[in-house]
Amino acid sequence: MNKILVSILLLLLLVAPARGDFRTGYSAYQSGDFETALRELLPMVQKYDIAELETIIAHSYANLGKPDYVESAKWFLRAAEKGQPNAQTRIGVLYENGLGVEQDYKKALFWYQKAAAQLKGEPQFFLCTLYISGRGVEKDDATAFRLCMESARAGDRRAQSVVSDFYGSGRYVKQDYQKSFEWAQKAAQQGLPQAQVKLGSQYFMGEGVPQDYVLAYMWFNLAAAQGDAEAARFRKVVAEEMSPTQIATAQRLAREWRLSKGDPSRENPAPSKRDSRTSGTGFVVSRQGYVLTNNHVVQGCASLKVSGEGVLSETPQVVATDSENDLALLKLSTSPKATMTFRAEQEVKPGDSIVTVGYPLIGLLASQQAITTGVVSRLAGIANDIRFLEITAPVQPGSSGGPVLDQSGNVIGLVVGKLDAIKIAKATGDIPQNVNFAIKSSVLRTFLQSHSIVCQNASSKKKMETAEIGERARLFVVLVECQR
Repeated sequence: MNKILVSILLLLLLVAPARGDFRTGYSAYQSGDFETALRELLPMVQKYDIAELETIIAHSYANLGKPDYVESAKWFLRAAEKGQPNAQTRIGVLYENGLGVEQDYKKALFWYQKAAAQLKGEPQFFLCTLYISGRGVEKDDATAFRLCMESARAGDRRAQSVVSDFYGSGRYVKQDYQKSFEWAQKAAQQGLPQAQVKLGSQYFMGEGVPQDYVLAYMWFNLAAAQGDAEAARFRKVVAEEMSPTQIATAQRLAREWRLSKGDPSRENPAPSKRDSRTSGTGFVVSRQGYVLTNNHVVQGCASLKVSGEGVLSETPQVVATDSENDLALLKLSTSPKATMTFRAEQEVKPGDSIVTVGYPLIGLLASQQAITTGVVSRLAGIANDIRFLEITAPVQPGSSGGPVLDQSGNVIGLVVGKLDAIKIAKATGDIPQNVNFAIKSSVLRTFLQSHSIVCQNASSKKKMETAEIGERARLFVVLVECQR
């Protein structure tokens, strides 16, 4: 507003007595004392025809303890008709929302376009939202994206968040989680709560950025501190996956964070670099040293290491991947001590007991294999996808790629992940519990057969104790470590 102050003072140079009144009124306006601002400035604005002064009066009426939008609209319109771009933007907002004037999207569009011809930033953002929603104009994603991109590049944090949404959803533009993350980060660094929630979600899920629960918690914490109830719920979801030390680190980072002014990359450098290693689980499927795991476990890795009680620690070769079914086939150079067997007969049924074996939360929990139990709850995944089983056995980061075993210790699936608790909470307002998924053995067999891998089958008639199943799996389940 300093430019406005200079402009008005120059216009008032010929009216010496009035300048002191303006400084008093303008000082009150800047400090949020809008009643004093109006008392001091109204006599001046009624005498001198100055658009910038009319804009200040309009803002003051809109920000009173009990806003007077009728008066605000009157003064914004007067200034807008004189060509004042900020007033043109604000009268557009009032027309769009029906504040002080009758709601009229076409008039809102008209004034936003007038302002956009002079300013870069806010007017383009408001135009963008009209084209997205089709209010006052036909829906047009191409125009909406162009306008929001112009606004985002000018630094408008709301537009940056919308651009992130375009890339994250694949709406109009090709889906690109990395670009979605980059634009959400710009908005989040400027303190926009919904962008901070988005950034936390992407860190939590590893979309466009390596999965990082500490930074996910930090961003949820920052948004929650601004009163965002959704962020508070998501912070709870992340906390369940973290150690006390991780939570303390995230809380410290949130305390040290500072609002960005200008270039977010300079104002808030990334927190101190932490280990970029991730891990998952796999299992040996043949005596030739082939290991099956998830594609997302090995994707983007600069180097891999496989280790376990039944194999030598070594760097495997990635033989094949299937991104559609999230499968990857690795090859060891040495022979394993044991291999898994597929269930040979009878279909899996809802309610069947299962055992999962894997290496969850390596670096936080004990380094040995974790054995968990549960049941098959459904014979399909999200949207009735028949490639998957829904299971109740707990799944944690690092469990991906591990085997799902029946009560005879035979493989009936491969753990692929847990339901995105954050996305479900957004949709339903509730946090899901024990909703996890595995890829069915039929999909695994097809993938392996397509690469000429011959696997063993075994009967599931003889039942085993959970401890016995875990002891048998100990030799063919492996830890897969990825350095990015």
